[in-house]
This record gives sequence, C-alpha cells and structure tokens, in this order.
Amino acid sequence: MDSAPSHQPLYLKYRPRKLSELLGQKLVVRILSNSILRRKLAHAYLLTGPRGSGKTSTARIIAKSINCQREMSPEPCGKCSNCLEISKGISPDVIEMDAASHRGVEDAARIIERAHLRAQKSRFRVYILDEVHMLSNTAFNALLKTIEEPPSKVVFILATTEEHKVPQTIISRCQQFNFRPIELETLKAHLKKVSEFEQIKVSEEALDRISKQSRGGLRDALGLLEQVSILGLSSNSEDSEPISDQAVFELLGLVSEDKLEKLLFLLQEQKSYEVLTFLEQLLQEGTNPLQFLRNFLEFSIETLEKMLPDSQREKRELLLEIVSRLFELENSLRTTSNTSLKLKSAMIVQLSLCKNMY
Repeated sequence: MDSAPSHQPLYLKYRPRKLSELLGQKLVVRILSNSILRRKLAHAYLLTGPRGSGKTSTARIIAKSINCQREMSPEPCGKCSNCLEISKGISPDVIEMDAASHRGVEDAARIIERAHLRAQKSRFRVYILDEVHMLSNTAFNALLKTIEEPPSKVVFILATTEEHKVPQTIISRCQQFNFRPIELETLKAHLKKVSEFEQIKVSEEALDRISKQSRGGLRDALGLLEQVSILGLSSNSEDSEPISDQAVFELLGLVSEDKLEKLLFLLQEQKSYEVLTFLEQLLQEGTNPLQFLRNFLEFSIETLEKMLPDSQREKRELLLEIVSRLFELENSLRTTSNTSLKLKSAMIVQLSLCKNMY
C-alpha cells in the first residue's frame, strides 16, 4: 500500500523565518534588528504576549540571526548548516526546553551545568525556555544567578503567555518585549495572501470570520484557514464556489446571533430558570462551552456598545463589569475540568449584574 504524501500544516509552512517576516510586531522587529546590526545583544530576553503572536518563532529567528554562518544579521540566510539545524530543532548550540514539562529544579540545574560549555559550531549558545512561567519557584531561584550573570557567549530567551507568573527578580534581569495580538486587518490581509498562494477559494466574509475567531493569533488563524479549506475541495476545483461565511460559522460551531440576543434578553429580565434551560439546550446540542463564551463575549461587546450611549455612565460601567467578568470566566474555563457546570454557575452570577442593564 502506498503511503500518503507528507503534508506540512500552514502554520508551519508560513512560520516567519526572518524578523522582517514577523507579522504585526513592528516595534519588536525594529529594536531587535537594530540590536543585532549594532552587535548590542542582551544576555537575556523575555518575550511576553498571547499565544500565536510570534514569540517562539522570534526566539528561533534571534538564534539564527546571531549564529548564521554567512553573517550576523536580522535576515539570516536560512541555508547554512547552523540556520538549517536551528530550524529543524537539532542544533547542538540552541537548546529549546518546554518549561511546562521540565519545571523542576533538576531541569534548571542541567541548564546551569551546560551553560558553561562552549558553543560547538556557533558564535553563541542559546537557551530558549518556552512557557517559562511554568517553572517552579525553586527552579527560578536556581536559574536567577545564571541569568543575571551568564557565561560569555550565552543568550537566554524566555517566552511566556502569563507574564504575571514570572518572578520580578527574573523580569528585571531580562530585556523584555511585549507581543500584541495581530490587528484584524493585518491578519486578514495575510490570510488572503496565503489563500491565494495555496489556491484556497474563500469569501471575504469568511476571511473576516476566521480573523475574528483567531483573536490576533497567527497560528490559530492559519489553522482555521486550513481546516475550512477542506470545505472547498471537490473533484473540479475550478467549478467550486468560494467558502462562505455561513460554512465557516457552522464548521466552528458558533451560536447564531438570534440565540445570543435571546440570552441577553433573559439576563435583562432576570429569568434564572430560563437562562439555565437555555444553556442546557445549547450544551445538549454539542455546543463547546468555551467557544460559546467567546462567541457571547464578542457579541455582548458589539451589541451592548451600540445600545448604550456615552451619556449613560452607570450603564456603561455595568457593561464594563459584565465584560470583565466574562473575560475572567473565559480564562478559568481553559483550566477547569467541568466547563459546562462552570459556565452555568457563572451565568447565574451574571444575573445579579444585569438588572436595569437596558
């Protein structure tokens, strides 16, 4: 039996390989490019920001930029053995560690021991610690002295989605870069280029939907584009219609605006039983609680802002409180084991906030 041809996911195929290719992070690109060109490197970097915004890709680009055999440049050649090995994750001088699965003091001790070794074939030995906030306190304490005064020709690059969990003693010893969610129009324009290059027929409205759903994350956006691209496959691609917004809507399991508007009405009317019944029906239909909450949060912001004029200060403050609590609930749903129960209980709390909302 013939094996299926290998396929490279879009988020890997279109991963930035130079600083100039980094999407939506102009200030980060400018500062890092200048520091590399002027040979003013920091001994430790801290990259913070939401997932999919380019932190890990940037860490690898820095490693290639300072170790490229052609020249030390923010535009590494991508063809020399150092660049190729770093891209493949097999460079002996660039060590990547996922702190989520290597969070103990013994893992930190191994880094400290190896940090004193000379680079085998590169200018610098680079340590990339992803999701560094997951390290234990003892591991952070063990690393502190080494990060503060690393051996010569050693660079630490720490990346995290939760900066507030990183000890201030570590943060103060790093040059920090904050990655922002990629702006909607920038993300949509990039997805349009990728879809054209990959010959994916998709409507403008569908690209809008995908861009909004990814919430500023390039990895998620490309993952969604690849997922919906399957909808456009047919025996004769020339005759196929562009993927519609409705098709994306159904594929992602989003809840219709009519239902979301109904929930807002039930919250307004303080109908606890009806709210619980409404949620139970959605969950019985297979609606993902986290996906629904994000859907409802986005709808709430868009709809309520239109309904509340700027002059109604008290109602605007109430809206901000509701949205803030929904954001908190979204974060807690990511880690809870019983998302359905958590969603129901949180919505009951919302009822106490919704009185006189309209």
